[in-house]
Amino acid sequence: MNVMAVVKLGKVVKAGGDGSTNGVGRVIRYVIDPAKTEGGRLVSSNYETDGADADRLTDAMLDDLDASPMGIQGGSKTSRLAYHVKFSFSPNDPVTPDRVHELGMEFAERITGSDHKYVVATHTDRHHLHNHIVICAASQTTGLKWQLPKDAIDRWREIADEICRREGLSVIGPEIAIDEQ
Repeated sequence: MNVMAVVKLGKVVKAGGDGSTNGVGRVIRYVIDPAKTEGGRLVSSNYETDGADADRLTDAMLDDLDASPMGIQGGSKTSRLAYHVKFSFSPNDPVTPDRVHELGMEFAERITGSDHKYVVATHTDRHHLHNHIVICAASQTTGLKWQLPKDAIDRWREIADEICRREGLSVIGPEIAIDEQ
């Protein structure tokens, strides 16, 4: 079976049962791992110039979450803090890591509407190139937390397919679901 471009929503990053927020830092540290991102060269965000500094990336997201109307907890000890999205490409696609990274940034911008902080890290450690995108749940304009509609992943896949078609890359068919992260 041919592997094609895939968009998948990973686990939602939530506050721990004790109210801890260390899940955000953990996922950011994982996605920006220099061993997977060509020494951190393939890490960008829409809010921080130093993509290699996990603490700064994390703290800025936590600041937005803390400033939200209900704070980090959001009324629950398991409050949504961030979303982890994966955007993968076929190993057969003629695309460079730099171009995959640019497409990941475009994708993140389009799905967030510029209203949420995000980090994009392109991983080159597998046979297929893929982006990990960490999106802060708190809106930068309203402070409210993003509650994804049920069809969010379908809309995101449409955006990914549009990007891939434009670039002459493989797109996923509606009957195929692959996650090889």
